[in-house]
Amino acid sequence: GKNLGRRTPITLHAQPDQSSPDDDATVSLETILSAIEEEAIAEHVGIPIEQARATYTLERVTVESDEAFLDILTAYFLHLTRWTQAACSPIDPAAASAEALALLDRAFQREGGARAGLDEARRGSRGGLRHVLDQLTRQYKAEQEHKYMARVFAEALGPMDFEARVAFVKALMQRFAPLLPEQILAESPEKWAHHAEALVRVYLDSRSRLEHVMRQL
Repeated sequence: GKNLGRRTPITLHAQPDQSSPDDDATVSLETILSAIEEEAIAEHVGIPIEQARATYTLERVTVESDEAFLDILTAYFLHLTRWTQAACSPIDPAAASAEALALLDRAFQREGGARAGLDEARRGSRGGLRHVLDQLTRQYKAEQEHKYMARVFAEALGPMDFEARVAFVKALMQRFAPLLPEQILAESPEKWAHHAEALVRVYLDSRSRLEHVMRQL
């Protein structure tokens, strides 16, 4: 599988010499949709991160000091970035510690931030360090998935001029009309030309809700 840090560019399929904007839009739509399918995101992002977590072992599940906690946190963060190749060059330990703490703060945001993570590592009421690293990994994965999707959109939509964006939105509206809100379909493709990424995300949200309902049947 491809690791997250390899930054593989998105390559559009070969196009006919006299391809029309509509033809190009269809190819671009297929390119984006294939790149953001669950399987593709798992291959580029999820699987390498899960492998990094699975290969990291802990000698203990609790710590007795802030210093010991920061050492473990930093070591795991370095392991995570190296395993997924997210770090293109060696990371300074001090910078790694700062990034790891910031990530921890976001991971435990609903519980009080980094201090909540430290308290759990000291008390071990929910698994101690294992729980902390699991939460850290979950947050890291979510953020890297967001970055991956943003890169997909930037590489596919960035080079498009206005005419190409209009054709892309038109193709999206025509293909996925049943999954798009009526108020969006009532608008012209020109209105959404500069918000194509948002429109794709609306479609993805609608599809996800439909799939959830189907699983409940």
